[in-house]
Amino acid sequence: MWIRNQDKKKLINANEVWAENGYIYASTTSTTIGWSGVFMGKYDVDRAIEILDAIQSQIFLQTVYQMPEE
Repeated sequence: MWIRNQDKKKLINANEVWAENGYIYASTTSTTIGWSGVFMGKYDVDRAIEILDAIQSQIFLQTVYQMPEE
């Protein structure tokens, strides 16, 4: 799924998206060794979960998800 980051400067074809303490990251490759995430946006923890829910709901729509500014 294509996702554009919060400041609109990166567009990546992500196959994995996750949240850690309000930070949302995405990766183009799965890895079990090391960390390979691209920073996509910073939100409060509850909002980050809402955004992951929104991304999940759009996976099969084949659209570009724009990370919200706030």
